[in-house]
Amino acid sequence: MKKHLALSIILSTISGLVAAEPAKTLLVPDSQNRDFGIICRINDKTTYYIKKDSNNNDYQIARNIYLTDISSGRVAISLMHGFVSANKSSTYITATNESCNTFSQ
Repeated sequence: MKKHLALSIILSTISGLVAAEPAKTLLVPDSQNRDFGIICRINDKTTYYIKKDSNNNDYQIARNIYLTDISSGRVAISLMHGFVSANKSSTYITATNESCNTFSQ
């Protein structure tokens, strides 16, 4: 009986995973070809940014920017970033009340 219970728990867990809708991911248009910046804010306070006048050299340009809706109003921003070339990867997870904008630099 214990084997059947364990198997039914495993099967119900797997079927729940299969039934879940996949996350929607969008590439920011032209971010694979040009340098971009990103600014995120909560209530007009900057919370995250990548732009050419950044004090941190690793966060001057962004490329290959993908936005993934991860539910509850949150977005995962996956990108390559760097100084002259975007050669480091990172992902930023927004807060539910955070807004982010991308722009060509």
